[in-house]
Amino acid sequence: MPPKKKKGKDGPAPPVVDVEELQLRISQLAEDIFKTKNKIEVRAKDYADSLSTFDVPYPVTSLAVNDGVLYAASLDRALVGMRLTGIDATTHAERFNAGAQAPIFCVQMLPDVDIICAGTEDGVIQLWNSLTSASIGALEGHTSRVSQLRIGETCDRLWSSSHDGTVKHWAVGARSCLRSYPVCDFQVSAFVVHEGLLYASCWDSTVRVLNVKSAELEQIFRGHEHIIHDIQLNPVGPTLFTAGGDYLAFSWKGGPADAAVGGLTSEAKPLQTFKGHIDTVFCIHLLVLADFIAELAGENVMAPEGALAGTAPVAVSHINAEDLEILRDPCMPELIVITGSDDRSIRLFDASNGQCLLVLIGHTDAVSSFSVDNGVLYSGSYDRSIRSWQLQEALIRIQMRRTLKSFEAQKLEAEMVLEASSKKKKKKKGKKEEMKPHVMSDSCNRSNKSTLH
Repeated sequence: MPPKKKKGKDGPAPPVVDVEELQLRISQLAEDIFKTKNKIEVRAKDYADSLSTFDVPYPVTSLAVNDGVLYAASLDRALVGMRLTGIDATTHAERFNAGAQAPIFCVQMLPDVDIICAGTEDGVIQLWNSLTSASIGALEGHTSRVSQLRIGETCDRLWSSSHDGTVKHWAVGARSCLRSYPVCDFQVSAFVVHEGLLYASCWDSTVRVLNVKSAELEQIFRGHEHIIHDIQLNPVGPTLFTAGGDYLAFSWKGGPADAAVGGLTSEAKPLQTFKGHIDTVFCIHLLVLADFIAELAGENVMAPEGALAGTAPVAVSHINAEDLEILRDPCMPELIVITGSDDRSIRLFDASNGQCLLVLIGHTDAVSSFSVDNGVLYSGSYDRSIRSWQLQEALIRIQMRRTLKSFEAQKLEAEMVLEASSKKKKKKKGKKEEMKPHVMSDSCNRSNKSTLH
């Protein structure tokens, strides 16, 4: 039978440490740390976070990107479309120019019908032909500021929220309101519609969930302590994300209310909190990493317009193999939450644990809106500018820093194990040294006794 392993008071004896192997491991980790730090420094010199800045006459309230054109709305009633050239957007040419009857607070493109919509301070949604900049009418029905616009279920359907406390569903082609949803007595700042449910964020610090068919209130989300300014939805889950005046962003579990906990009166609590901003969080954007990588790698491509049936699409990659491998590291977050704040900063968070991954600094006033296109994040601000940020580079540096922290943690752990092993050996050696004088003393006593006899 094999010999039994000796057990200490607290369990089995610790494994024997191979000192040489551990020292080699520490040396390798030190080299990996040096190389990673060097790569980060090199990339920091070669790539700027902010690629370019577009200056505009008045504070920017809303952005939208479609087919290579960036649309920007501002408080001076102007809606301008700029044709973007190159991934860094360092040059632009005016593609669209229109003026509204009142300050604009939100814009939405209906690409299939070439219509751009703008929600204004006086409650009117003005419409233009995106190709000619010609006015083609308006949607009237709201009695106060239109706060957000979203594309509906078909090409000419539109949803809108307003400070009059309602959300409306429109048929743009017929210029008519299909249905109005009275959400609450407070201003509605933003909303999303998903799988028969309407989620509306309100100035009473709640998100109210209404059934689209019945218009009845099904659930209330409470957690923010101030006005909720924006809401976005990730269909996985589904999961909602909100941005508030309490300097925080939250995630919530969406879907039908659980009848077992009260149905209509049930109140949901946040799943995750995103901290770091020191002022109001005005806008929020969700970046699904898999979709972002597929776009950069040219995997989401279609056959060229006018091509013969059966023609294979031509994939055009905007990223090299090394960078692609970094972004596809399994440790990268699947979903990244991007927030813009009155503290002038943009923060990127890991949606799964709330960890702040990166802070982007550049604006000199509140960040009011986001739009993402072709690997670039565009941010509008009350500082009268639009900045473009290279998201691809930002995410690569995030992963490189995460890798660096992992190497440093592994090295520290290995050094602690080596130090503990060294202390243990010194302790054993000390015990042996203590035993030697007693042995010599005993032999001397025996020798003296024999001499006397």
